[in-house]
Order: sequence, then structure tokens, then C-alpha cells
Amino acid sequence: MAEQDTSPAYSHAQRLRHQLPDTTVVERATGVVMHQTGATADAARAQLARDAARTGRTLPRHCARVLAEVTGTSARAGTAVTGPPIRHHLVTSDPEHALHELTAAYRTPIRMTAPEPGTVFHLEHTDAHLFQVGENRLPGKLSFTSAPAPQVVVTRLIAGTMDLPTPAGEERHAVGDITLIGPAATVHLTTTDAHTRTTTLPLPLLHKVAGQLPGQNHPLRFTHPRPASQALAEHWRATRVYVNSLLDHPDLGTAAPLLVANTAHLLAATVLAVFPNTVTAAPDTPVDHTDASPGTVRRAAAFINDHAHRDITLADIAAGAYVTPRALQYAFRNHLDTTPLAYLRDVRLRRAHRDLIDADPALETVTRIAARWGFLHPTRFADHYERLYRCPPSTTLHA
Repeated sequence: MAEQDTSPAYSHAQRLRHQLPDTTVVERATGVVMHQTGATADAARAQLARDAARTGRTLPRHCARVLAEVTGTSARAGTAVTGPPIRHHLVTSDPEHALHELTAAYRTPIRMTAPEPGTVFHLEHTDAHLFQVGENRLPGKLSFTSAPAPQVVVTRLIAGTMDLPTPAGEERHAVGDITLIGPAATVHLTTTDAHTRTTTLPLPLLHKVAGQLPGQNHPLRFTHPRPASQALAEHWRATRVYVNSLLDHPDLGTAAPLLVANTAHLLAATVLAVFPNTVTAAPDTPVDHTDASPGTVRRAAAFINDHAHRDITLADIAAGAYVTPRALQYAFRNHLDTTPLAYLRDVRLRRAHRDLIDADPALETVTRIAARWGFLHPTRFADHYERLYRCPPSTTLHA
């Protein structure tokens, strides 16, 4: 019996099957499943075939439905920001208390060797919900073992030493070194009078910012724990300093969830740029150039305009246009001479302009409105605004 369904997702899936060949629909749905589950291409296709059989749909029809549904859910799937950053500061000589704080901060079971009597731990952690930053002072010689966790921890050594085992033997990290730890591996490390500065990012955030859907042949994997160059190491340090200043932003939290999201995206994009990985090294595919069409630009622009108020990334926009992130970038460069994220920024700038016109200057500020639309730096917001509207945003607010 024919499927009876009048939902928007079903209608959208029907339009998709008219717009795209069945082989393309299946390929792109395979990429979506790979992104969502981390499965290989073969495993993702097998899952789609099983799900199609279970629902009584043909494989192309089921894959069209998967693509239609991800378009609707991708803009809603960002992790909720539930408030301003939560700060923890602990100074203790109780090793059990210190271990409990470290376990909570890094969200994975940790074991620690017994410290010398009287050892005082200084631990500071800030939970911004989409990411966490920390600063730890660990006196004496300590050994730690942590369970696998779906996250990466970027560690910069401010003082002391840190030893990490490698296939070639134990490697010593000195002051100034930056190291990526994880993901999903048991970690053994030894510190001596260490002062560390850490940044913790969940794997789903990295997958999302990496733009692994659709059509990515290999899940994200980091191939080396050190920055690819000294210049990139400096880039990480500068980004981390910048993020520290943002964490003190008065509107970081419920008043400006896009500000938190954009800060998390900045950190994730920097990690992907700094540390060698399988996504940034992936070659182009023929479909990337074939799909760089005006139709792709139209679909992506419509998606951006509909979802600019949400936490969306390049991967989400690509899913909304049914192309790979790389094809999306080519399409915008070829037909609009810009990038998808620059286009998103301009849409948000126009929304901020509308809010400035409508706002009561006795109740609102330029900084608050900019933060509401995800602009991390007030000065840069003012520069972009003045280039587009030929006046400072403060003039519009008080007009």
C-alpha cells in the first residue's frame, strides 16, 4: 500500500527526488549517517538499507527522507546554552577533593598517584556549556590515568614538565609546548611541578565545525598531537587569549546564546586548522565542482535566511543545500565572490541593524545587540556595520 504522509518532511523529500538523481540522494544520505554516527561509508549504507526495509520504503525514497529531516533538525540540534559560564576555583591540600574536581571538570574518570603530604592543588575551571577551559597548578611529581572520552583536550604547558607515552617511547613536553590529547583513548601522563592551561572540546562540536556531511569518506581523526607549525602554535595561543577575554563578556550566556556558540566554533575551527587531521587534508572530489551551482547558492541562501538566529555551521548550511561543505564554498566563491559564513555574517548584520532601529536606547546597547546576533568583538562588529551602512551602529541606535 502506498505511503500516506502529508508531513512537511515527506513533501520536502518528494521535492528532493525530483531535484536530484537517486544515486546522488543515496550518496548524500550516506554522508549524513556517517556524520551522525562516525560509521564507515559501507556501514552507513548498510544501515540505510536496513532502515528502508524496516519502514517499507525504497532505498532512494528513504534516503530522501533522511536528507529532508536533517535539513529541519540541523538548525535545531545545537547544544543548548543554559546560562552564563560556571566558574570553579579550588585550592586544597586534600588529594581526594582535588581528584574529584579534576574528574568533574574533564568529565571522565581519572586516577592519580598519591602526592607528597602537604601538596597544595590550585584548580580553576570554567564551563561555558559548549566548551570548557581550565588552569591547573600541580606541584610535585604526579601520574594520571584517564578513561577514554568523546572529546579532545588541548593543553599548553605554562611551567614544569609533562611526560606522555608515544609509540616511539615517552615524550617530554616543556614550557610553551601545546599538545592535543584524545579523543577516545586512555591517557597516561606524568607531571612535574606543572602549570597547565587546558581547553576541552566535545567531538560532536568538532565534527559539526569540520563539516563532515554529506559525502565524507572518513571520520575525523587527528594524525599528530602537536601543531603543524610554530606559526599555527602561535595562532592557537592568540585564540585562547582572545577566548579568555570573551568569557568575561557581560552578555555571555542566556542573553546571547549565539555568542557562546560562535566562541565554541572559533575554538573548534582553530583546533582543526592547528593540528593535522584527516578532514582538512582530504582531497576534492568531482561532485564538489559539479554541485557548485547557482541552485546550490539559492538553497543555501534560503536556509541561512530561515535559520540565521540559530547556532548553525558550514556543515548545517551544506546539509540544507544537499551538497558537501566544500561544494558549498566553491558555489559561493564562484557565483557571489564570498563565503557561506561571510554571507551568514551579513544576514546577521542586517538583523542587528533592524534591532538597532527598533530598540529603545534607554534599555538596549550596541554591545548587547551585537552579542545577540553572535558578534564576538564589538569593534569588529562596528567596522562591519559601518562599511555596510556608512555610519556607526551607535548612531542608528540613537536616531
